[in-house]
Amino acid sequence: MGCDVLLSSMESIQKDYLKLLKKYEHFDVDEVFSIQNECQIFWLRHKRTIDFFLNNYPCDFDTCVFIGGMYLNVASKALFPFLTFGKKHLSDDPVAMISANGSKEYLAEYLKMSIADDIDIIQNHSNRVIILPLSFLSVDKELCEIGARNSFWHLFGNVEMNEKKYFENFASVDDVIKCIGEDNGRPLFLKYDKPTLKERYLEHLNLIGFPIQEGRESVVQFYNICMGLFIQAITVINFCSQYWMFPFLRDDSLFGCYDLFLKNMLNRDEFAGLRPILNNAVILKQFYRLFVYEELDDLGAYLKMLKETAFEENVQEKMNNQCVGCDKSGSFAKVNTILIEEMQKRKMPCVVDF
Repeated sequence: MGCDVLLSSMESIQKDYLKLLKKYEHFDVDEVFSIQNECQIFWLRHKRTIDFFLNNYPCDFDTCVFIGGMYLNVASKALFPFLTFGKKHLSDDPVAMISANGSKEYLAEYLKMSIADDIDIIQNHSNRVIILPLSFLSVDKELCEIGARNSFWHLFGNVEMNEKKYFENFASVDDVIKCIGEDNGRPLFLKYDKPTLKERYLEHLNLIGFPIQEGRESVVQFYNICMGLFIQAITVINFCSQYWMFPFLRDDSLFGCYDLFLKNMLNRDEFAGLRPILNNAVILKQFYRLFVYEELDDLGAYLKMLKETAFEENVQEKMNNQCVGCDKSGSFAKVNTILIEEMQKRKMPCVVDF
């Protein structure tokens, strides 16, 4: 009964938000930030209801949340892997958290795709996914920024670093990368199959459409790009640990930072209770890498198969029986083996030579 009331309140908010989004299916470039402001004001009006929902809706690690600075992209069938694990599913509203970094043209294109994605979810999948401004309303931004800066300075190893020294001592991004070193920089920009940090970083800039700066401007640019990743990773950890949910992280670079941060936290006894967050996030990330979900068409039939064959339960049971803990070194290969075995049993399209 209690959950029904909570869901009814969310259903009403989703319908109202859909009306707002439909006003901006088409807009001019100069309207980017005014549209975002209007959407943020909408969410602020419902903050108390959303806070009540998040604090009272039972989660206990059975809720999967898509969070981490991007839109879900329903058109690419990203709902197939997202809905595979977890009994409940929340998606962080990308419209509410567009960054001011980047050209208006770039942000306008991103906003256009984000709005279309939100509309698709609410119109066609609201019975499975709830859109909420999770990182906008529910995360201590100042705390995340402090944690991100400290994590960035930690990249420099034994070299004592702070903001003043960073911007005064380095003349180019090459100086920065040399000081960090390849070992310390290994978690950065993991989605690019390049041997050096510099190559991966440049490919990242190219993908997101940012021009490569020179000289001291490149030092500032590297700092901003890395800080963006670190803030996203800490935001995910902050939110998921507060509400006992686990994340769906598609981006390899973000996942690398998240994995590094959380493993470091788990070395301390007081954070031992967060282990299921990392375990579930790693299982879902590895599943996303193995699963050729683009080959499937019928989401309803797929979800029915998962339920009837207890896919998630069997994966978790094997993880427990084989004592596979994702905070242990080298455990990703064991996770892959378990996932591939269970996927092949169900004839799920799978990349086996991963």
